[in-house]
Amino acid sequence: MTTKEYLQQGYRLARGIRFKKERISELRILAERSTSSYQAERVSGTSQRSRLENCVCQIDEWEREIDSDIKKLREIYLCIAKVENPDFRQLLELRYVDGYKWEEIIEKMNYTERHIMRLHGQALLKIKMSVNVS
Repeated sequence: MTTKEYLQQGYRLARGIRFKKERISELRILAERSTSSYQAERVSGTSQRSRLENCVCQIDEWEREIDSDIKKLREIYLCIAKVENPDFRQLLELRYVDGYKWEEIIEKMNYTERHIMRLHGQALLKIKMSVNVS
């Protein structure tokens, strides 16, 4: 895995976390609207789960995935945080965690495109030296 590929996981993870949180909110609303009848003994032999039970199980699964994604995202953040130069850190976070396009980064950081590309190359070298990626 290259340095860029390693860092690009950050944006995908952050986007995935946002999606899963939205989905959990939708499932919670659905679960609140669901009604379930509780019986001491199941009369029919079906192993089908209720709509409420399905919602709860799906919420649990999404929350476990979010925890895993957050752990991976935290590793990427810590990797970026090790870079001493604040411009490098800002550039890496904007590009690889926040998912900004180059034009947006140029505008936010108020540098020329050429300077941003130079900073990017230097920042990737710093990351490459601190992490075991190619």
